[in-house]
Amino acid sequence: MAGHRRTTFIGSVTYLRDDDIEKPFRNVRICPPQQTSQVFVTDGACTTVNIAAPVRTEGVVLGGEVRQGFKPMWILPDTLLSVSVTNNLNTEEWGLAIPLYFADRSGAFSGGLRFGHQWGGRNADGGRKAAESVFGGVVGAKVDLSGAR
Repeated sequence: MAGHRRTTFIGSVTYLRDDDIEKPFRNVRICPPQQTSQVFVTDGACTTVNIAAPVRTEGVVLGGEVRQGFKPMWILPDTLLSVSVTNNLNTEEWGLAIPLYFADRSGAFSGGLRFGHQWGGRNADGGRKAAESVFGGVVGAKVDLSGAR
């Protein structure tokens, strides 16, 4: 574990090009109008569609990350904590990711837990995006202190 206790600082510059449908226009359920003799619309008559074309966004994303390895307690495996912050200069969107990786039997960090949060930013129509938070598990991602994923 001695090699796992060091701290690593990582910086990044990324060009991003994304074609995506805005959330309010994704997977909208559309049903045909009801007939006067029909009390309700059956599910078979309804369909789910995207009601807008994808919007392309391009920009530069700056990021910084700090990784720290440690041994929390004698029962728990070696652990790697990573904190990364990103900023999309085009959309003014910020992101925070905090994954916590646990070492497997071979000593490689390959799974764990992840918290992410995004805030700020603009939609294609210029409106502000709502903040979003996610929490989940990480499975099979090989990560180390050197910055390799």
